[in-house]
Amino acid sequence: MILVLLVIVNLGLNGLIDWYTVCLVPLNPYQFFLAVQYPRIVVSTFNIVFYMYTLILEERFKLINLIIKQEEFFSPKIKRMVLLHKTLVRVAKSLNQVFAPQLLLWVLLGVMVVTVDLHVFFFTLFNKLLGQYPVGIVGVKNASLFIFDLIFLSFRCTKLCKEANKTAFLWYHIKIDREDEEARDDFIKLGIKLSNDKLEITACRLFKIDNSLILDLLVFITINFVVLLGDLYVTLYIILTNNQAKYCTTLIGLIKNCVIVIFELYYLSHVCQNVSTEVIGNILRLMHRRFEITALRLFTIDNKLLFGVLAYYSTTCDIATILDFWVRCVLSLHCAAVGGSANIMSGCSTSTSTNINTKLFWLY
Repeated sequence: MILVLLVIVNLGLNGLIDWYTVCLVPLNPYQFFLAVQYPRIVVSTFNIVFYMYTLILEERFKLINLIIKQEEFFSPKIKRMVLLHKTLVRVAKSLNQVFAPQLLLWVLLGVMVVTVDLHVFFFTLFNKLLGQYPVGIVGVKNASLFIFDLIFLSFRCTKLCKEANKTAFLWYHIKIDREDEEARDDFIKLGIKLSNDKLEITACRLFKIDNSLILDLLVFITINFVVLLGDLYVTLYIILTNNQAKYCTTLIGLIKNCVIVIFELYYLSHVCQNVSTEVIGNILRLMHRRFEITALRLFTIDNKLLFGVLAYYSTTCDIATILDFWVRCVLSLHCAAVGGSANIMSGCSTSTSTNINTKLFWLY
């Protein structure tokens, strides 16, 4: 499979199309082809290797999810599948760290190439220069190749992350035996690990690579198209009129504006994403942290305890016993206030016990 992709992409998309570009350029065709084609082949090979690794990991995650779907109750087999899932997530994150610099450079290069080449195409189109200067056609070709790479890259990363994070949703459909405390504890621990250990493919942790990246890049390219239209128009006019004196000055201004816009947009999005993540994380932590006063963690000491005691006595004792209990409580509190004994079950003194028995006699 990887050999087929290497042949199709490198020889088909890159080789034939770039050879057409070489034929249009009035330079040594072989030297120009080598200078243009060799870096493209190297980068395409890296991309294809990354695609194949993501495809292999995605198939492994699919097998794990299929096994979890087939199992109705929690078992040691499910536990082994979760541990295997954790290992695959670790492998995917290591793969992301290896290819992160290349992904970052490739995405940034793709955005710049698409933006500049589209400006070149529209400039030659609106000025009716496509027949005289084929640079517009070459720009469309380059933009198409980079757009295809960006879309396919986002698609593969999205599929991998979706399949890896799907296990956490399937986990809560598994039934457990509530009487088995050990299995219940293992189920809860593994479920928390699956929920917290989510897979994300990023470019050096600056931005996530998924389907939302396509929309972000579309907005970014549109903004650049509007902001840099004036500089590009002047630059291309100077290039086409062979005015080399003003070319460097205008090109430096163009690069400066590109860097400013790219830095502002990505820094703003990165800061907003980090702030939103921290706020949501703090809210969730506050929601799960509750202060309770317990008796050796057996029961909570609050207003519900009073109703629990009443319910217990209402089911185990008769009305006379309940009244006896409350009279003893009131009298014991009274005796404690005046300096007597506070023993609820034995009474305060002999005279107090006589009064209690007299009152209980009339209550009966």
